[in-house]
Amino acid sequence: MYNNIKVIAMDLDGTLTQHKTPLSLKHREILTELSKRYKLLMVGAGQVMRIFNQLEQFPIDIIGNYGMQYGVYNEETESIDIVKDTQVPCDRDKAAEKINAMREKYSFTEYAGESVEFHPSGCVTFPILGTKAKQEDKLSFDPDRAKRRKIYDEVCEEFGDYCVFVGGSSSFDMAPKPYNKYYALDLYCKENGYTHDEVLYIGDDYGLGGNDESVYKSDFNYLTIDNYLDFPKVVKPLLTEVNNMNYWTQSEKNIFVAGHRGFCAKYPENTMLSFIEAVKVGVDQIETDVRITKDNELVLIHDATLERTTNGHGRVCDYTLAELKQLDAGRGEQIPTLRELMELVKDHPTMTLDIELKEYPTEGWEEVAFRTCDLAIEMLEEYSFGQRCVINSFNGKLNEYVYKKYEGKYKQHLFFPAVHMDLNGCELETYSFGYCACYFGSHPAEMIKEFKEKTGIRVWGPASIRDEATVDEAIRMGVELITCNNPDCVLEILRKKGLHK
Repeated sequence: MYNNIKVIAMDLDGTLTQHKTPLSLKHREILTELSKRYKLLMVGAGQVMRIFNQLEQFPIDIIGNYGMQYGVYNEETESIDIVKDTQVPCDRDKAAEKINAMREKYSFTEYAGESVEFHPSGCVTFPILGTKAKQEDKLSFDPDRAKRRKIYDEVCEEFGDYCVFVGGSSSFDMAPKPYNKYYALDLYCKENGYTHDEVLYIGDDYGLGGNDESVYKSDFNYLTIDNYLDFPKVVKPLLTEVNNMNYWTQSEKNIFVAGHRGFCAKYPENTMLSFIEAVKVGVDQIETDVRITKDNELVLIHDATLERTTNGHGRVCDYTLAELKQLDAGRGEQIPTLRELMELVKDHPTMTLDIELKEYPTEGWEEVAFRTCDLAIEMLEEYSFGQRCVINSFNGKLNEYVYKKYEGKYKQHLFFPAVHMDLNGCELETYSFGYCACYFGSHPAEMIKEFKEKTGIRVWGPASIRDEATVDEAIRMGVELITCNNPDCVLEILRKKGLHK
């Protein structure tokens, strides 16, 4: 149930309204109903007063300019009181020089109005078509954002002191660091006594470079919306009695446990028996490996070949599902399908999945690897597990495929240090995306802390954790989840330490 949610924070354009259009009467009525149950908060990229006016003066507190402004609704005056208005100095000449150089490099030399827009807050806008471009030209320039995402990393590098966003339909928006929506929402919680798990954020701009991306990748509860007209449908569960959708409440004080290939210390790995027994002992998550058969079925087996874990021989991909089902995967168990696992966990109220994709896009195998990935994600969505899973791979190219194709929609599981991943052919900065990273080896706690602070990526523990000594080492590393082969023992250790609720 949504009993734990106290604050609903939301984006405006694309989430609640069409771009720069007034709040509709229908959506105003829904906000009124929500306000009877929750504290409402608008978190915007623009100035507080512009947002307030676009909302038709709806009574709501507003965070503007990515946290640089804060306005509190005054019931007596029925207006907004600006209680915070931060302005950061900007070297305008230097910023203009960088933007004009990028115009030359990418042939963005024809534009209407000004080449750069500077804001009193210190934010900067790079309007590719200029400040006075026609609305129809802006809307048709880059509707899917592909043009800007292609150069997004370079813009981020050039403006290293700014948080960079793929803004609107034809611009880049830049806010001085550390100002972004996650920073703003986190600060709001600290100043008003809320915890992250008491806040639900609703946003549409969660893809690469989106101004909601920092919240989407964080531990805040998040509801995605892809069309503002769907707002009533998206928030309907908040006005009814439904299950709590927050599955990601792990922390250093509440360490989750994932069953690695199920409960493989006692039962045959990646079998239904192993998964069932892992659920029985109370794991928070099941980790498994996905491969594809000759007839395009998704099966759960770690190795590319059959010898180690079954009585079969040869490559998994050379067999049909029916043929693989004839094999013994240990104790009379069969090789299960992903669908069988989904059927097991679909009604579990809090279970999450760690789906490791084992078909890698090596030369000649790209189509198979990407098809396997797409089929797995399609099935996860079929069972409404899109926000209840992490997508995992040791192959950097495959990780980038997931991130780019699905525009950052899914939580992704990486590894640390980066040497443990195959990064051949990668285009993005290794840790520029990702929800969590599993570490390998022993590292100074300061190194892990620096990694987390620099990347915003959560640290998880590897399957080598098995006893009190290795659990203590993981705690020292600041992990929020431990993947293990013997979840019964690890859960017992954590519970004795008061670190598993």
